[in-house]
Amino acid sequence: MLKLDTGSEQLTEFVILSNEYKEVAQSTGITYWAPPPNISEVFAALPADTQNNVLSKLRFYIDVAKTARKNNWSAMQEHKLTWYAIGRLNLKPPHDLFSMITPLDCVEIYDASGVQMYRSFNFCSYCSYSLEELLIYPWTDLYERNDAVMGQMYGVAGRALTAAKEPFKPDIPSHVGVELRSARKREVAVSFSYVSPLFCATGETAAFLATSRLEVLVERDNSKRLEKPKEKSVGLSLV
Repeated sequence: MLKLDTGSEQLTEFVILSNEYKEVAQSTGITYWAPPPNISEVFAALPADTQNNVLSKLRFYIDVAKTARKNNWSAMQEHKLTWYAIGRLNLKPPHDLFSMITPLDCVEIYDASGVQMYRSFNFCSYCSYSLEELLIYPWTDLYERNDAVMGQMYGVAGRALTAAKEPFKPDIPSHVGVELRSARKREVAVSFSYVSPLFCATGETAAFLATSRLEVLVERDNSKRLEKPKEKSVGLSLV
């Protein structure tokens, strides 16, 4: 648990929300990774607008997790959780989108700037970062991935935001992402399933959703390389 010995209003709220997320995640069955000891100092060094953005996203994840607990939803019931998250974000999916989401899928939602708005909780079972790290650090600081694949991802995001009107299978090959900052340095194989536009009240494309699956291939612990059995599910962020 983070200690409440803070010096600013934003930092105080960050500590409170972090501790609240820990409680609700553990009581809802969400895999919980404790943030590193220096996470409060890292947050305090962020610009004020970035701090406010992190706090807003922490509140959102807590709200989704509390809704799951209130309704006795499993944290792995992605259809229900994703439907709720899309509604809370004031977005609308294509009519056939949910027929394409399975319990094995990780679901991620991005705004029109490519900034992640939501990530399904099953992701936490396969990465070894805390939620706070995922919200604070840029994805390029967290994961290493092939540059050519990254270029393809940006192209798919552009198609989802400008041309697509329904879900489509992205032309992105399966690939490996490697954790850069974590102690475990997990390596994961990623396979994207579908990408879909999401619409605002006027019918214009305002965001997009991506589903993917992954396998944990390798995990290192205490400088020892550990081969992990392949585990189904979830994916890595587009940005």
